[in-house]
Amino acid sequence: MTAKAPSEGVDALAVTVDDCRVMAILFGFYDVAEFQKFARHQQRKHINRQLGISKGRGQR
Repeated sequence: MTAKAPSEGVDALAVTVDDCRVMAILFGFYDVAEFQKFARHQQRKHINRQLGISKGRGQR
């Protein structure tokens, strides 16, 4: 199995505004902006794992 380029995974995560609202509710977020912040953070974590980038604890 070959690894996908990170950009392919990022594009696959693009959603519509309505989808974002629904997912925010499903994940228990009251504010869509707060959910978007969470989702971007999760995307970065996933991409960094794919690229083999590791940050030490407490580093940003």
